[in-house]
Amino acid sequence: MPLALLAAYGLLRVATTVFTELREYLFAKVTQRAVRKIALEVFRHLHALSLRFHLAARPAASPATSSAATRISTLIQFALFSILPTLVEITLVCAILIAKYDWTFIAITVAALALYIAFTVAVTEWRTHFRREMNELDSRANTRAIDSLLNYETVKYFGNEGWEARATTTACSAGSGPR
Repeated sequence: MPLALLAAYGLLRVATTVFTELREYLFAKVTQRAVRKIALEVFRHLHALSLRFHLAARPAASPATSSAATRISTLIQFALFSILPTLVEITLVCAILIAKYDWTFIAITVAALALYIAFTVAVTEWRTHFRREMNELDSRANTRAIDSLLNYETVKYFGNEGWEARATTTACSAGSGPR
């Protein structure tokens, strides 16, 4: 019996990996199509902006657009493979509780879920402040580094490589607060 249980556990672990890979394979085209479409819209929007914008914010636009595609892909996968199955599971559990037990069980379950959601939202809002600050400082440091590289000749001519490195490092280390 223990060997059979161990073998069943091994088979279930392999099945989990196989189904995860199958899921990735089946939804890769959908995710990539959505990412491509949104990236193209952002690209067209950037070309529609004024020359003044491009002269002032040129270095900052590149990292923002490249990381947006990755974030969109993550958002689609999270919504499709985490949020949707959880909602289906909650709905099924509530339906079973209504069908088999008294209404008080569903009331307790819904109240517990509401408390959990409220707590999660409150903590997430608290953490979002730190995340935004970190992202702003990180973006500022990346913009400074890219601007320095784009103006390589000027930096080299005046011998400011050390100063630029210190300024970029200072901007990066300022963003190392709580995450």
